[in-house]
Amino acid sequence: MKVVIFSCCLFFVSTFLFACEEKQEGKSVEYYLSNEKELDKKLEECKSHSSQSTPDCDNARAADYKRNVL
Repeated sequence: MKVVIFSCCLFFVSTFLFACEEKQEGKSVEYYLSNEKELDKKLEECKSHSSQSTPDCDNARAADYKRNVL
């Protein structure tokens, strides 16, 4: 019985913590294409934290690719 209660408590605590996790919203590729200073700033930031792949860094890299190719 103690194991069941402990498991339920652990489940609810982990669910609560997961729900409260800060969600990181990324800026769009179009935003970065129209704001080149922000794009350059974000690319430098992403290089210094290259181990993380965030939606914001992915969009900045895509905008940089479009800027350089097109």
